[in-house]
Amino acid sequence: MKTEKVNTDTTAFDSLYPERIVVYLDVIGFSNRVNEIGKDLDKFSRVREIHQTIQAYIDQLNNWNEFSPELVDFHCQTMHDMLKEAKQSESIPKPIPYPEPTDPKLAEKMKPFLKSFQEFGSLTTHGFITGKNMHIQSMLMSDSIVMHASPEAANAFNLVSILTRLSRDLLLRGTLLRGAIVLGRLHHSGNSIFGRALVEAVHLEEDVAKVPRILIQPPLSKIKEFYYDSTFEANHHHDSFVKRDADGLYFIDIFSADHESRLVTQADGQKKNFYTEVRGVIIDLMEKTKSPKEWSKTAWLANRFNAVVTKYPSCGGVLIDVPAPPAPH
Repeated sequence: MKTEKVNTDTTAFDSLYPERIVVYLDVIGFSNRVNEIGKDLDKFSRVREIHQTIQAYIDQLNNWNEFSPELVDFHCQTMHDMLKEAKQSESIPKPIPYPEPTDPKLAEKMKPFLKSFQEFGSLTTHGFITGKNMHIQSMLMSDSIVMHASPEAANAFNLVSILTRLSRDLLLRGTLLRGAIVLGRLHHSGNSIFGRALVEAVHLEEDVAKVPRILIQPPLSKIKEFYYDSTFEANHHHDSFVKRDADGLYFIDIFSADHESRLVTQADGQKKNFYTEVRGVIIDLMEKTKSPKEWSKTAWLANRFNAVVTKYPSCGGVLIDVPAPPAPH
């Protein structure tokens, strides 16, 4: 029997098929909404709005990736120092003072960089941290979203932060996400993307997640320790955004009580309490459920919401009464 020769060029292998942090997301019910469009312009516009919301995050990621390494390095060290100082203090100054570089040329280059950072930071719930290899790539096709980045703690944190706010924004529009974040091999070149990590993420989304949550592979669950330690949470009223569910799986808790993100900006520019706004959306979704399967998704959301507003009553939320599931047809 002839033995197959194995190419052990690890340098080429790691370059073509590197280890990445990979996100796979599914927009729940998107296909049904597309099928219902027919010739109805309003239904088409609502479906397009979902895509536009997601695309806004992807565009910001693409814009951020264009900045030079010297700006990222300066910003990375600056943010590290600022966060270290904030952790040691009793309160975080608002706004946090951001020192300018002493080099006039670098200071001039920092202006558009900081503008982009501030715009991008406003999209995320828990802020944004940069690293030398901070380059998040993303794809959007119909109801599927793929994001991936190099396996750094900062990138894992940034992805969780982005996904938290994206999930919140879509939920306020009555749209739910389900997915997974895993660590593993991935090849992405142009329009070609494949890898063990993507296969695993799709499996977790389709067969394991069940309810509208984004699962986190256990090796990545420790990212909560990267930014929020127990002392920082206690001093600054932050709740961990990585939780362990009743089935033992880790997931992103989009309702985690971050007092810096209680307010959300509406289309008319007015700021509303996120917990007040989203409560009405969840109740509306529950009232529309027609099967036990649909009920399980909205009931899980309502119970997660109730857990947070019970623990942090100051967030301004009011408990949701969860009705019994509808009888199966």
